[in-house]
Amino acid sequence: MQAQHTNRGSRLAARVALGAGALLALPVVALRYPPMGDLPMHEAVVSLMRHMGDASLEPPRVYALDLGPPNQLFHWLAWVLSLALPTDLACKLVIGAAILATPVAALRLARHLGTAPWAALLVAPLSLGFAFRWGLVGNVLALPVLLASLPTLDALAAAPSARRVAVGSGVMVLAYATHESALMALAIAAAVLAVKRVPGLASSLGVLRLVPIATAGALAAFFWLLARHLKTPVILAVADTFGAGPLQRLADVPRVLLGPVDPVAIHGAFALYALAVVAFVVTGWRVRAAEPGDPVRRRFAVIGAAWAALYLVMPLAFSGSTLLYQRFLAMALGLLVVVLAPPASAPVRPLLPLLAAATSVATLFLVLPSFGAADRDFRDLDAVLPHIAPCSAVAQLDLTPRAPGPIAPVPGAAARVLAARGGRLLFSFTDAPTSPVVVRRDRQWNEPVMRLVRDPTEFRPAHDFRRFRYALVRLAPEYVALSPVVAAVMAPEGKLVAESGEWLLFESMLPVDPIDSPDAPLPSPAPESLRERLAALQEHAPPPPH
Repeated sequence: MQAQHTNRGSRLAARVALGAGALLALPVVALRYPPMGDLPMHEAVVSLMRHMGDASLEPPRVYALDLGPPNQLFHWLAWVLSLALPTDLACKLVIGAAILATPVAALRLARHLGTAPWAALLVAPLSLGFAFRWGLVGNVLALPVLLASLPTLDALAAAPSARRVAVGSGVMVLAYATHESALMALAIAAAVLAVKRVPGLASSLGVLRLVPIATAGALAAFFWLLARHLKTPVILAVADTFGAGPLQRLADVPRVLLGPVDPVAIHGAFALYALAVVAFVVTGWRVRAAEPGDPVRRRFAVIGAAWAALYLVMPLAFSGSTLLYQRFLAMALGLLVVVLAPPASAPVRPLLPLLAAATSVATLFLVLPSFGAADRDFRDLDAVLPHIAPCSAVAQLDLTPRAPGPIAPVPGAAARVLAARGGRLLFSFTDAPTSPVVVRRDRQWNEPVMRLVRDPTEFRPAHDFRRFRYALVRLAPEYVALSPVVAAVMAPEGKLVAESGEWLLFESMLPVDPIDSPDAPLPSPAPESLRERLAALQEHAPPPPH
């Protein structure tokens, strides 16, 4: 009778967890575009893959395929879907599937560890956190991949065989294709599981436990050698930075878990989430207090602790990659929540599943305003895109006044130009060494990228409108009233041809170089920049009335 009750509870938990994943994935697919900072940049790469060889969208002699680096799983999945669907929908479906798969993967892990399946409900909200809001698509996919892969590595460590070694090594290849951080996390997991069975390493079969670790090391070394020849000057210019210290990172846990949203709302949602997690952990501790320790759970707890330590010790930026340490928090918490949950056989009070389910509902309400804002912004952008001639060079500029910060003011949404109209962009992931499509080295435009990546007001109309046929300017809603000022400083070289919401589109009035031209230096003396024109405009402006 107890077994039947447990099975019914497990089936109900599985259905509810699947429903939570579907609930969180629904707005991604249903609305115009999700509020994911870098997703349009990734969509642009998928579109180039889809239209490779089509000269009407993909200029000849500019791009080349780049096979072998990590972090390309998202692009290839979306590319397959894009053969039958628009690229924006294909990308949204891949993200939606990853969100849906997150609690499903947590359920698989809970069954492997014999812990309460309701813990999967506490993992589901992590799929809409920091990685989602920044558009770190590899890490959105990495969370379910990691959780689903751990039982496979544990089975290999428990009973090595040739088949399990092959599957374990395949898991490492999958992690490599997903994201380097996933490869690092799984290599640590495999090492912990192997070391915890040290006596078995002496046998010939025991040594097989080390093969996936060696596979991970070989993949990491391969990319390290490959990336040295792929990194562009703008990537090499990213300074290695440790970022916030461990204490500040602990204070930042709510923001890193749930993403950059309203501070008041985020702390309310985090308080509910923390309450649910503590309730599960305390219940699990009380149930297990009188029981002997479970060595399997202990091994997984060590893995979770190691992943959490990476959040505290990894740098913010290293070797051209940024936002590094934030990527490890969700994976660590997702694992630890499942590990520390009560046993599946223990009776669970109804309050615990209700609390866990409430975290998904609270997360959805937390992010819905951002979804609404993104829906409006991308619809406004849709109105501008038809005014851009296909296969043109476009400079995207965010001219919103802002204080200097660690993140470059690059409007990621504007990358939809490349996805919808082809051509090339000032800022694009085609300059990244992990992109499946890259700009050929002899066709890179590094001079304008290096000049404008930190200060878009360094745009020099008399020079840059000879290189870029269009400038797509973003002004935050509170600064849209400045659009006449922007139009004044863009003239006479650039003419305002479309305006919608926070987007202004300027077309060059000068002869424009071919889109496949090589890079060119800034002339000396350099023409006026937007910053200089703005300063001159303010200097000659009449004084405000008293």
